Amino acid sequence: MKFEIITKEEFNEFALHHKLCNFYQTYQWGNLKSETGWTSHFVAIKENETIVAATMLLEKKLVLNKKLFYSPRGLLIDYSDKKTLEFFTENLKIYAKEKNVVFLKIDPYLEYQERGKEAELIENGVNNSLVVDELKALGYIHNGFETESNLQPRWISILDLKDKDSNHLLKEMTQTTRNIIRRNEKTGVVSRVGSIDDIELFKDIMAHTSKRKGFIDRPFSYYQQMYSRLSEGNMIQLIITELHPLKAIKNYNQEKEQVLSRIEKRNLKLESGQKVNISKLEKKNNLDQEEIIRIDKKITEYTELMNVEGTEITLGAAFYVICGKEILSLFAGSYDKFMKYSSSYSTYWHMIKYAIEHKFEALNFYGISGDFNPENPRIGLFYFKRDFGCRVVELIGEYDLIIDKLTYQAYKIAMKLRKVIKNRNQK
Repeated sequence: MKFEIITKEEFNEFALHHKLCNFYQTYQWGNLKSETGWTSHFVAIKENETIVAATMLLEKKLVLNKKLFYSPRGLLIDYSDKKTLEFFTENLKIYAKEKNVVFLKIDPYLEYQERGKEAELIENGVNNSLVVDELKALGYIHNGFETESNLQPRWISILDLKDKDSNHLLKEMTQTTRNIIRRNEKTGVVSRVGSIDDIELFKDIMAHTSKRKGFIDRPFSYYQQMYSRLSEGNMIQLIITELHPLKAIKNYNQEKEQVLSRIEKRNLKLESGQKVNISKLEKKNNLDQEEIIRIDKKITEYTELMNVEGTEITLGAAFYVICGKEILSLFAGSYDKFMKYSSSYSTYWHMIKYAIEHKFEALNFYGISGDFNPENPRIGLFYFKRDFGCRVVELIGEYDLIIDKLTYQAYKIAMKLRKVIKNRNQK
């Protein structure tokens, strides 16, 4: 085995076919991170001129010409192969020391303990506790299971798609989720693929969403650069979800015609002298008249909405990243005043159907908190994803490989002080 610096093209060719493939380990992601001061390195282990392990290392300057390395969602390696893992680790230490690196951080895209839809542990399921032990034995400092990751979420929701069709997946969803999806289809909620011309619209949606949910939004340039960089490898889709009132009005008018037809058939049956139960007939007609009143209210609602907002009303949008056999939901938002139309359900349903059509094996709904207490203020996000049929995935967490111990300790102290100051300023 030998340790080598490889080209970004060599790296992607290996990464995109690796079982731990994820878009954070692609040169396109490295290109995007270069806009915010990170530098990419591509290194690998080769055996008989064939790459058997690799990673993209992102380098960031600290102070006094010191640096850190971060292998986002890496390393790309068979973690059960102790010999290769040890060899890679020792050579990463040497390479990092040559580059004046203080420490290397990794957060592998590797499941820790297999869990189900309710976050319950699966008996005899996947268990990579031995990998955690091996990393520790090789000198990696585990940042712990109790704390949430600082860089990427440790708990995520995954919808498995392999060998499933849309009907199968609909059956695995909760009744409420199915009903919302079907209602939206009926009421003119549609999703379309956006383009770079829609980035300004997407930014506006995210600004509204961040204000409502209390998170810090990205600048317009970030979304624009992300779309441009990831478009290089056809790795991104921007989905815009809209409400088309004319479609809703048309559907409601058709429904009204069906109700009126039922009433007419009953009345004709009565007028023709056929034997009927008049009490039951009147009861059914009264119920249908109430249904007509409900439908007319909906037609009026959508007509008035169209007169104010137009025939194509933007409800929300999402960025989806495509890599290997997985599609990842990275950013999503919606306008406050149109929340009742539940656009996010239609957005996800659009991408689920796209993923099935293009033979992807999973749709990554991304981060959840990992706290499944019903009192958790963020529990609603978990419920939303679970109700689509997602299972909970717990990853093995973050690890620091220390190269310069004294500087690392100083760095950790500085980060703690920074956190304390930040918390005080937020109060």
